[in-house]
Amino acid sequence: MYSVIPVRSEPSDKAELCTELLFGEVYVVLEEARDGWLLIRNETDSYEGWISVKLHTECNSSEIGELRPSRRIIEWMEEATSGISFPVPLASRIPAEGKVLQIGNRIFKTLTRNPGEDLDPIMGIAPSLVHTPYRWGGKTPFGIDCSGFTQNIILLQGHFLRRDAWQQAQQGDLIPFLSEAATGDLAFFDNEDGRIIHTGIIIKGEDQGFSILHASGCVRKDMLDHHGIHHAETRQYTHRLRLIRRIS
Repeated sequence: MYSVIPVRSEPSDKAELCTELLFGEVYVVLEEARDGWLLIRNETDSYEGWISVKLHTECNSSEIGELRPSRRIIEWMEEATSGISFPVPLASRIPAEGKVLQIGNRIFKTLTRNPGEDLDPIMGIAPSLVHTPYRWGGKTPFGIDCSGFTQNIILLQGHFLRRDAWQQAQQGDLIPFLSEAATGDLAFFDNEDGRIIHTGIIIKGEDQGFSILHASGCVRKDMLDHHGIHHAETRQYTHRLRLIRRIS
């Protein structure tokens, strides 16, 4: 078990990072080792890619038991059998309080009680990721992309999203107008070819105006209107609004 495992588009360390596996995520091996690589499918979002066989841990799904997504930016785990402690990022799957995760003869337990348990994912946890650098394929506070950001935050609300923005745009209920949107809805943006290329989380203000939390350069908060995202510093539109979805 590792804190984060890079998943690549091809079986090579030089290939594009397409996503990441977080601690506690389970996957299925689709193709056995090819030059030291495994083609896997993430059980959570069905995303496929290549991981190094050196990072592979075999387990029986019946061993896993009940895991919950961590609500802390960084959670500390301990491998009880060795006494080694290590950090795992937000949305990693960890044992419930007082429980352990056992894989073979290795036992993992959470070291810290979770003070983020009562924080609202949208208004409490998501803003704490502001300034996290953008990283294509990233899913951690050390680097995250737009759909990794929305996937993690919505998971903390108990809902599962697919991995890419265009896949997420097919989930949930369509909200026809921005004026009908609510805090926590997802906004999706397209390019000139009509392809969904970006997503973020809508925040509705007390003045009935809208802003958006999204990963673009870094996780940031910008204004949102029916045209799209209006960049706070450049005062220009950067993304064209295509549609809004409510995940519930």
